[in-house]
Amino acid sequence: MKNKNLILLYALLCIIEITAEYFKTDILRYIVKPTLMIVLSLYFYQESKPDISPFAKKILAALVFSWGGDVFLMFPDYFLPGLISFLIAHVFYILAFTENVHRASERRSAVNILLLAFPFLFFSSVLFSFLLPNLGEMTLPVGVYTSVITVMGISAAIRPPGVGKQSYVMVLSGAVIFMLSDSTIALNKFMYNGELPYARIVIMVTYLLAQYLIVKGCLNYIHSQKKSK
Repeated sequence: MKNKNLILLYALLCIIEITAEYFKTDILRYIVKPTLMIVLSLYFYQESKPDISPFAKKILAALVFSWGGDVFLMFPDYFLPGLISFLIAHVFYILAFTENVHRASERRSAVNILLLAFPFLFFSSVLFSFLLPNLGEMTLPVGVYTSVITVMGISAAIRPPGVGKQSYVMVLSGAVIFMLSDSTIALNKFMYNGELPYARIVIMVTYLLAQYLIVKGCLNYIHSQKKSK
C-alpha cells in the first residue's frame, strides 16, 4: 500500500473511531481502535526506509507501546497496564528527542532550557495537586506518569534549532496536545468518575492528532537528515 494511502486510511479510521465514541458504539470501537497505531506505525516505517536510524527505531517503539496502551485502556480493569504501556511509550519519545539534543552542534543555553521547561513543570504541578486528593492507591503510578510525560514535553521543547522549524513546531505541538489528552483522561477518571461530558471524544481527538503531529514532525527531521548526507 502506498504511503499516501496509509495516512488516508489513518484519517478514515480516526473519523470512524471518533464517531464510535460519540455514539458509544463499543463494538465498532473495539474493532477500529487497535488498528490506529498499527497503521500509523506502518506509515512511519515505510517513510523511514531504506535506512531505519536509531532515532526512527525509538519512535517506532513509542508507537508500538502506544498501541499496547490503546488496547489495555479499552477495558476498565486494565487501566494500570495501560498507564505503564503509555509510560514506556513516552520514555522512548524522550530518548528520541534527547538524541536530537545530544547530536546537535548548536545547543540551547541553560536559561533557554529553563524558560522552555517552566510551562510544562507549572502545568503538571497544578494538575497533580488538583488530582491528588482523589488518587488514593493510584497516587504513586499517576505521579510517576505525570513526571514522565512532563519530561517528554520538555524534551520536545528543548530540541535544537537544527532539527528544522517545521519538525520542531509539529513535534512540540504533538507533545503539548498529548499532555492535554492525558490530562483529560486523568480528570475524567479521578475527578468525574468517568462522567465528564464528551471526555472520550476530546481524549481521542487530541490523542490521535498528537500522535500524527509527532510522527510527521519526526519524519520531517529524518528526511532532512537524509538530504543533508
